[in-house]
Amino acid sequence: MKVKNIAFAAFLAVLSAGCAKTEEVIVSNLTPPAYPLVSIDPFTSAWSMTDNLYDETVKHWTGKEFPLIGAIKVDGQTYRFMGQEDLELTPVAPTSIQGGCKGRCKFRASYSEIFRTLGLRPL
Repeated sequence: MKVKNIAFAAFLAVLSAGCAKTEEVIVSNLTPPAYPLVSIDPFTSAWSMTDNLYDETVKHWTGKEFPLIGAIKVDGQTYRFMGQEDLELTPVAPTSIQGGCKGRCKFRASYSEIFRTLGLRPL
């Protein structure tokens, strides 16, 4: 009787291994023409029409420009991360004209604690 149970368990294990569901991943190189930034209703919405927030002014879906600027001040230096302005601010992520950037950051917690806090799983 034990031999039959073991054989049946082995049969089920082989059968279930053969029926394992595999996920098919579909990759698309399509990019949307705009990204919503603020959307309250159709008459009050702001969109980024470029891949980088700092490449162009923020616009309404009709194309009308919105005076929406995003800036951050770090160590006395102001950096722009969204929109365009008359007063030249340095973008946070440099463009090819401005060259590369280097940076260092220091965390009080370990990476695993940060991931756990955010509910993420490290790669």
